[in-house]
Amino acid sequence: MSSHSVSRGCLVVVLGSLACGPSTHQTGTDTNQTITDADTTSTDGTTSQQPDPTTGQPPGETMMTDPLPDTSTGEPPDSTGGEPVDCPKGQNPFTARWATLIDQPEFNGWGAEWITATADGRIAVLGSFRTEDLQRGYGVTLLSKDGEPLGTHLAPFKSTSPVLSGIAPAGADGLVVLGGWLADTPMAPFLGRFAGDGSFAEEVALGLPHDVWDARLGMLDTPVLFGRNVIDGMGSAVGTKIAPDGVSSSWTTVVDAALDGLPRAIATDAGGQVLFVSGRDFASDDVIQMQVVDSAGALVWSRTIEEEFFGGVRDAVAFPGGWAVLRGAGGNGWPVRLLAVAAADGATLWDSEVAAVNEDGPPMALRVHLIGEHLTVPVVRTLDFENLDGPHTVAAHRVALDGAPFDVSPLWEGTLPNSMFGVESTVGACGELVTMSMGTTGWARIGGYVP
Repeated sequence: MSSHSVSRGCLVVVLGSLACGPSTHQTGTDTNQTITDADTTSTDGTTSQQPDPTTGQPPGETMMTDPLPDTSTGEPPDSTGGEPVDCPKGQNPFTARWATLIDQPEFNGWGAEWITATADGRIAVLGSFRTEDLQRGYGVTLLSKDGEPLGTHLAPFKSTSPVLSGIAPAGADGLVVLGGWLADTPMAPFLGRFAGDGSFAEEVALGLPHDVWDARLGMLDTPVLFGRNVIDGMGSAVGTKIAPDGVSSSWTTVVDAALDGLPRAIATDAGGQVLFVSGRDFASDDVIQMQVVDSAGALVWSRTIEEEFFGGVRDAVAFPGGWAVLRGAGGNGWPVRLLAVAAADGATLWDSEVAAVNEDGPPMALRVHLIGEHLTVPVVRTLDFENLDGPHTVAAHRVALDGAPFDVSPLWEGTLPNSMFGVESTVGACGELVTMSMGTTGWARIGGYVP
């Protein structure tokens, strides 16, 4: 199946602007909507009969009673660089800016898996797709910085399923995807590349002895892979930086040589250093191995933590003077915590509780972000965790850089009404939190918030 794209026809965005464009998909079917707090609107101007995606209620019954704020600043263009001139100013953090509902009805099945932001502020959603004749593949849905769907672009499909391990900006405006194909054993990694306009460019088999099932993707000037190196049935958690030719490797480092060592998190900093975090058990990660290397792959420091019920590691991020590791975030009754270690030697700076079990259910978190002078963790709670059924609540928990809890802000965009395990998220060009939730309805909901 050849690559193709799905783009929007006419759409109404949450801030009131109107944009039109031709649909290039062969079925001519619209796949995305941008919704306001008032209702959902179809592209022919009629009201959709779908339930409200946050409450499950019929159209006309909404969660917000006040309109979303106007984010225009009216300021002249900023010739000094920095954040875009139309970034919101003077509003409360985490005020809802926009929310977009993505649907892909022309496919037999699909799922949104990862989200990132490009340098110019567009949002990219990586998903897997299945056609009626059971061909499978992956693709990228682009949104403008204000949530306007700009089209879905697909890589060539196959008869087997892709396993997707991440998406990241590459170069000035391109995107790179790390994945593998389920039919391969082990699942050898590929890099899928998409051009600045979202169109599929190429898929390159790397020829590395990695298994991408638990792999993670980081970025320096080229992609950095963190996966299990499988040779003759033996495995170890290794990090590999891809060379400028896009195929070979510049360096490889063994993070955890144990057979049960699994990649858990990867993070990079502005100086070109890379943090790898591995664990030994999906749920509790009783043995944690942390390693930092410089941009040339030389070891800066490594540290082993052995702690019963340390809590599953989900993510990590650099902050001034250190690294923050998100742990205990699996919704199994443990609190969500952040462990901060020193950038110089890995010594513990602080270890803080971010969210604990309460009347809304156990906390679950997938990502931690450095936004301004705080670490931000979107936390979702589900009362019926066993069946992953609602009601759900979502909030942004902020922690100061000294580990002190700062504040908790409910997120309006929140969740779909049922069967939602976690909230993926990224940070936009203005420093705004952008969240993505996915439910059994086949919708993905993306929301942007004031930084």
